[in-house]
Amino acid sequence: MSSPQLGALTWIPAADRPDLLAPPVASALSRLTGPVWVAEIDEDLADTAAFSEAYDVPLEASANCVVVAARRAGQTTLAACLVLATTRADVNGLVRRHLDARKASFAPQDVAVAESGMAFGGITPVGLPDGWPVLVDPAVTAADLVVIGSGTRGSKLAVPGKVLAELPAVQVLEGLGRSVAPEPAGPAPATGRPLRAPDDSDIGWGERPADGSDSDRRYLEDRPRTGAATRAARGGSSRRGPTGRGRRPCPAARAAGRGSRPAVPPGWGPPARPPRPACAAPPASSWAARRRSTRRLRSARR
Repeated sequence: MSSPQLGALTWIPAADRPDLLAPPVASALSRLTGPVWVAEIDEDLADTAAFSEAYDVPLEASANCVVVAARRAGQTTLAACLVLATTRADVNGLVRRHLDARKASFAPQDVAVAESGMAFGGITPVGLPDGWPVLVDPAVTAADLVVIGSGTRGSKLAVPGKVLAELPAVQVLEGLGRSVAPEPAGPAPATGRPLRAPDDSDIGWGERPADGSDSDRRYLEDRPRTGAATRAARGGSSRRGPTGRGRRPCPAARAAGRGSRPAVPPGWGPPARPPRPACAAPPASSWAARRRSTRRLRSARR
């Protein structure tokens, strides 16, 4: 069979270059039911995104193999998941339920490397230890040719999807690969908050008019009435004084105009209150003087 034309790589039969493969992968080639090709790459470009960009291999033609650690009742089981590079394995959902585990997550890097005998970033389903479940997404097995790791970071394998489906311990799991949401091109523009009066900033009553002469009075008319304003609107009377605090201001306060509020606040906001005037203080000796006077009267009667 002729070598495939995939990206800017030169593919040769994997059996001709065992030096480009990890030892477990080279030993497992003889058990495969179809052809496998290998291509040498730069070790620094082994990650899928960098590999796809550097060698013009579309992401749809690449597959990622991840090692999963599933735990239940103090026992840990290792498994492998193979999905297309355009998707992400549903580890904590579908994989966890399929393996009947209480918790499932990606295996630590040192554990994955030690247990598989392969380099991190080059782990592949070919040559994994016996007893490992190999969960494969149907989109991988349906592909004519898929690029996977070779056990090392210095090369890649090209394998037909139907050959991967016939690997030992392979279980084709529908829905294993979940689509990855595209990342936004840039940060979302900040939406400016509409200008409102300070007392209505968290309520949301009508929009603030452009200026004081605006004929649209909904901003004032739609606001809920409270206190004396409600009673005045209903035609009732109020016992409260002009200040609305249950008492009338002292004469000095009335002279300063305290207690009056314009019908339409200037600037469409709460009016600034004038400083509170100092009321006339009562005589400092009123109580003491009355007590001394009482004592003098009592002394005079005796």
